[in-house]
Amino acid sequence: MSQVDPLDRVIRRVETPDPPLEDSRGEVVVILDARQGKERVFDQAPFWRLGLDLRYFVVSSVGSAECEGPTCVVNDLATGRTIELLIRYEAQCVPGRAKLLALELGTHDDPHLHLNGLLETWVGEFLKAHKRGGEDVIGGFYRVKPSLERHLGERARSIGLELDAVVELAGEDEVKPVEIEIERLPVKLAGYVGEVLIHLRAELDIHPERKIQAVLRRGKASELEDKVRETTRSFMLERVSVHDFHFNLAEGIHDRLKATLEDVLAEEGRLVTHLVLEPVGLPAVEQNLTHDHLVRCKIKDPPTEVELRNSLLLDLEDLGRWRRSGFDDLEDWCERVLAPIAREQLFEKSYVDLLLDFSETEAAIKELVRQKASEVGYSVHHHVVLPALDPLELPKGFDVETGGEFATQDSRIKVGLNVVVHGAIPDLRKIEQHLRPGVDVKEKIKRAVFDVTERMMHGIHPERFYMRFLHTDVEGEQPVEEEIREAIRQELESSFAVHEPRIILKLTDTPLTNRITGLCKGYHSLEFSCTALPGGGADEEVPYVVRFEVLGVQDWFTFYSKGYESLEEEVEAIREILAEALKGDLGTVTQEQLQYRDIKGKVIVSQHIFTRALERVNEVFGLMIRIITMRRRLSVQERALRSVHALYAGKYAKAEIEGLEKKLSRRLDEYDRLVDRLADLQSSGFDPADPEIVHLREQIADLEPEITQKAPEFGPKLITEARNGKRVDVEWGAYSDQPALITAGKGTTEDQPESGDE
Repeated sequence: MSQVDPLDRVIRRVETPDPPLEDSRGEVVVILDARQGKERVFDQAPFWRLGLDLRYFVVSSVGSAECEGPTCVVNDLATGRTIELLIRYEAQCVPGRAKLLALELGTHDDPHLHLNGLLETWVGEFLKAHKRGGEDVIGGFYRVKPSLERHLGERARSIGLELDAVVELAGEDEVKPVEIEIERLPVKLAGYVGEVLIHLRAELDIHPERKIQAVLRRGKASELEDKVRETTRSFMLERVSVHDFHFNLAEGIHDRLKATLEDVLAEEGRLVTHLVLEPVGLPAVEQNLTHDHLVRCKIKDPPTEVELRNSLLLDLEDLGRWRRSGFDDLEDWCERVLAPIAREQLFEKSYVDLLLDFSETEAAIKELVRQKASEVGYSVHHHVVLPALDPLELPKGFDVETGGEFATQDSRIKVGLNVVVHGAIPDLRKIEQHLRPGVDVKEKIKRAVFDVTERMMHGIHPERFYMRFLHTDVEGEQPVEEEIREAIRQELESSFAVHEPRIILKLTDTPLTNRITGLCKGYHSLEFSCTALPGGGADEEVPYVVRFEVLGVQDWFTFYSKGYESLEEEVEAIREILAEALKGDLGTVTQEQLQYRDIKGKVIVSQHIFTRALERVNEVFGLMIRIITMRRRLSVQERALRSVHALYAGKYAKAEIEGLEKKLSRRLDEYDRLVDRLADLQSSGFDPADPEIVHLREQIADLEPEITQKAPEFGPKLITEARNGKRVDVEWGAYSDQPALITAGKGTTEDQPESGDE
């Protein structure tokens, strides 16, 4: 046997019965009689060999052989399919089965060829068994392949051979992934005339469960491209609208086409692993857009034109319908469809109809527009407004404000008043008489409020207006604000059906109110001097300081008639008249009363003159004033006398202090003398009960309160205060040798002028 056969590593034929072996481990020599029909194995070479076909084999139980097996052709007459199975295997003798292996393979001239024949037989019997079970062994090759390989191993073991078989399909290595690209594929769409172009690129891999189909169809890549092309065209025509093509190509259509291609290519054993689908030269179309369109419509009563503003939110639902509609753009559609609908619906309407029943008209317009939009492939959200019809805002609420200067019951005096009205007119039917094109209802309300206010103010006195605007203490009288507000409310409810109007009245400034405010702000001062006329002018002048305030207006016409250039000029004029009135009345009293020195005298003077002076100011200026305080100052003679008193009081105080210092010095000397004498007696050993010592102690005890400041009227504290310049009242008491001093600063009444008036 040739040594190049790979199977020789397992079983080989030798010429000598005892061949020399380089390594005989695991190898045995099997002697075989190969006569056909009488095959048998000898334990040792027979002596008689005549008629025998003796052969010698070396069988190894450790060596293995990798061999190319047979090619098995499998046919399926029903389908006309044919496959070729390539078998490769690794063979090894089963330990202890060398004789069985030699008996099976050694009786043939070529063991390798005989083994291949066995393999073909075993494959055939396996496939027949599966065919009888109704299984498609060709179509399901990769499913039965593991079972077939196990079957070959089991059959080989029955002849003493350990066989690890691999069964492959002829041409399997030729099957590769395929990439198909069609740059401009014309396709037709469902319900759309004309073609569109798409760019298609697909990567086709081997289907893991249908690999046999890919193997059977190998070498037919052009047919794969044709199937992809035709499947795509058919899919687009049957299942894709022009709307979906424009807006769902990258998502919905892509996924559905990929699934369809996989179904078709499954019989080719292919799987679509990647698919690119793009439109070529497709014009952009907006799927959602907002559009405003203004339509001018005529109404019958009165014959006029109103503007109907339409706001549309359009969603494109069927591009094919839009393409077939013949419209160029939405502007064109609105002008040719929406505008006629609106004009037809409004043609028989009156102005009042639009205001009171526009909701029905609006609903009709919306429904007709919705139908027309659906016909061209759009859904629509539609708002219709009448921007020129201001009365439509009145039920929601309104504000008006008016005011100015109004003449009062005294036509010469005007006052300022501002009126603000907040309200709503829920039912426009109640003011139908005011609803006309070009009529501003809010302006009419404003005019009515002004007229009512003006009419009411003609009957109100200015004094009542300013003094009793918010509150009144007059029995049976309403505050001005409440009276005017009630009149305005009645007018609004009766003439304009305003529901629960809220009315706010606010006073505004006028030159007259500015004058009053300025005069009444704070207080004013007046200084003057006068002489008692009963004395014939021989008495001295007495100065007075008066502070007064303006309370309000007593006579409005008198006050109004005084036209001063400024507030300062008017206040100065009041001071002048008030001073003259006070001087005139004060001049009629005696000098003693004029130069009062106590509270009783002051009261007599005040009661005598105040009333007439205030009346005089009221007559001249029409004002009510009140004198807050009146105080007289020291006359010239009083100031001089006070200075003299102060001078002498200072001198008396100085002398008093010097006397106190001398007296204290004498007391200290006496105290020191007594203490020294007591010390001398005690050091000389005198008895403490000695009368002289007892007497000394009594004298010292009497002096100690003065020396140690225990006596309140004497001592160093008093001297210190005196030296600091304080004015004190001192009564010498026990020291009657010094006169009592009356210091300056002791007044006789509470009205004694302070030092600042000197």
